Amino acid sequence: MDYVVETATTAEIMTLAEFKAACRVGHSEQDSLLSDLLAAALDTVQLDQSRLFLPQTIEFKIKRFPADGGPIWAPATPLRNITEIRYTDGSGVATTLNEAAADLICELDTYTEPHKIKLKYDQSWPDGTDVIIKVEAGYVDSGSVPKRFKQAVAQLGSFLYHNPDNPAHRLPDVVDRLLMPTRLWRYKRDYAKQK
Repeated sequence: MDYVVETATTAEIMTLAEFKAACRVGHSEQDSLLSDLLAAALDTVQLDQSRLFLPQTIEFKIKRFPADGGPIWAPATPLRNITEIRYTDGSGVATTLNEAAADLICELDTYTEPHKIKLKYDQSWPDGTDVIIKVEAGYVDSGSVPKRFKQAVAQLGSFLYHNPDNPAHRLPDVVDRLLMPTRLWRYKRDYAKQK
């Protein structure tokens, strides 16, 4: 993904006990390994879906504001709040729009997925390059993460645990079937165009 995590989350998508139950593990000798597998499965599913499941603040960069007044596509969804926009204006001066200033010209479009940043009515993007946007992203808490994604993380982690000598070169079928309907193919293409 093309973003930097500014503020990481301390939340978990599921507890280690829940993950162990999904893997059908009743002992604690491999808790460290299971924690690592849970983290790897979470990262893999988030990357596959272009989503962030847990609350965090991220920054991403685009070359310039859209010249046609179009939306800004973020590298991951869901977005919850724009906290800051930094850019170099046409005169070469570094400029920062804080949350209140950004709120005057743009807003999050959360009615469809993927979420995007769009202009408010009768506004235009500043003349600027090297744009860095800081947003709060991810679901509000782990209880808000759709069950489909939690199940995919548990299934992938369980597959990795039970097949240590068989590295997956693709997602296991059950995980792929869970994730296929929610993949954001067009989203990845549109984000790549603006970088």
